[in-house]
Amino acid sequence: MKKKTFTLFAFTALFFAGVNAQSLTMVKDINPTGDSDISRYTILNGESYFTANDGVNGSELWKTDGTAAGTVMVKDINPTGDGNINNLTAIGNKIYFQANNGTDGAEFWISDGTSAGTVMVKDISASSGSYPSNFVELNGKVYFSATDDSNGYELWETDGTAGGTILVSDINPGIQSSFPNDLIVYNSNIYFSADDGTAGYELWKSDGTASGTVLAKDINSGSSDGSPGGFVIYNSKLVFTAQDVTNGRELWISDGTNAGTTLLKDINSGAAGSFANNFTQLNNELFFTAEDATNGSEVWKTDGTPAGTVLFKDLNTAGSGNPSGLKLYDNHIYFNGSNGTDGLEPWVSDGTSAGTIMLKNIHPTGGSSSSNFFLFENEVYFSATDGTNGTELWKTDGTNTGTVKIT
Repeated sequence: MKKKTFTLFAFTALFFAGVNAQSLTMVKDINPTGDSDISRYTILNGESYFTANDGVNGSELWKTDGTAAGTVMVKDINPTGDGNINNLTAIGNKIYFQANNGTDGAEFWISDGTSAGTVMVKDISASSGSYPSNFVELNGKVYFSATDDSNGYELWETDGTAGGTILVSDINPGIQSSFPNDLIVYNSNIYFSADDGTAGYELWKSDGTASGTVLAKDINSGSSDGSPGGFVIYNSKLVFTAQDVTNGRELWISDGTNAGTTLLKDINSGAAGSFANNFTQLNNELFFTAEDATNGSEVWKTDGTPAGTVLFKDLNTAGSGNPSGLKLYDNHIYFNGSNGTDGLEPWVSDGTSAGTIMLKNIHPTGGSSSSNFFLFENEVYFSATDGTNGTELWKTDGTNTGTVKIT
């Protein structure tokens, strides 16, 4: 399993490093005695950064340029165990992340890709760790969620220095946490979900100042949670899902103001909710998955208006098509779905109903469970099983005959 794990990663790394497609081989056997447990990728300056375990140093920060010599551990953050690295996020010329050096708990770290430049920025919580996450950049500073020993899990900012790493706003005053989540930059503000202890989890925004960190909209009025999330920017609007007291979890749209934050469409009328997800833009329309009471879970699209929010393709006319993993490559959307007969298989769409087809019935007796679509040299790659060979690497050029297993 070890070699298959790294072979797939090596191919991903080669794509980002710009190495020729013929180099589809294992780049490096990081852990000769076991599984290297490679995960948590991000890209910085043409190199792929990830976590891996070499069997000696535990799980730590690594990088690769697609060559064996260029696949190296960046730093042994925790010399006595795992670095427990999470939330790798490349912003500008640095990587922001969470790590544990074995002494200070899960804290806020930064890396420029060198060992000397990989440092803990600040021990935000002296007791057990601050668990930083949700890194985004606004006006030259990076904003994130973290917890200290006094204010709970709140909104923070950093300029990359210990002195410049400060609490922006204690949204839920005192030790209680507001849990800022799903941070996204829109209209020169950061929008996110948070709980101030009064309104429940609702839509908030911040310009990076305490006074400019305010409730944008109490979607589910009172103390009940609106739970906004899945934010995407489409046609200069913020599109997301949320729930109010009447409509369940549905599709919402916002121009960033209270009055301009409204329910876009009650797709699954009543309190059940459509649970819109997997937003992907093609041909100036936003495609997504959603569920209504008639068709089950299928592919929908919107132009940002209620009338233009419609069922796009009913993959399974007898039930749910269960589409997932929508990814856009070369003006086509690739995703997993089921027509009710062939199980979960890879599909492709050119943005028209007629041009939305199952690529191939890879697993004739069950379902291929295809996933992890990514682009490499004008072809789309994914993992799938045909029921005989286990989960392997496949590729497609968007046609049935061009959808093949790689040896």
